[in-house]
Amino acid sequence: MVQSIGGIVKYSATDLDQLAQELNKDGICVIRGVFEQKFIDEWAQAFEKLFHERQNQPGGLAPREISPLLSDIALDLPIC
Repeated sequence: MVQSIGGIVKYSATDLDQLAQELNKDGICVIRGVFEQKFIDEWAQAFEKLFHERQNQPGGLAPREISPLLSDIALDLPIC
């Protein structure tokens, strides 16, 4: 069992082993059921609002859309 916001979520030993494997492999894992859907919805709305506020400010967002893709850079390199 794992304490969650809103109650107790039950995971089997196999589930926990799988989560540990994902964490070791990827450096991240998704633990489903830890947060109630209402919290996720509230957070999504709050982050959406913040995103749009920052999007409308000059320099408000990281310039990811401006950076060329690695594949675009690779196309400009001479082939040896």
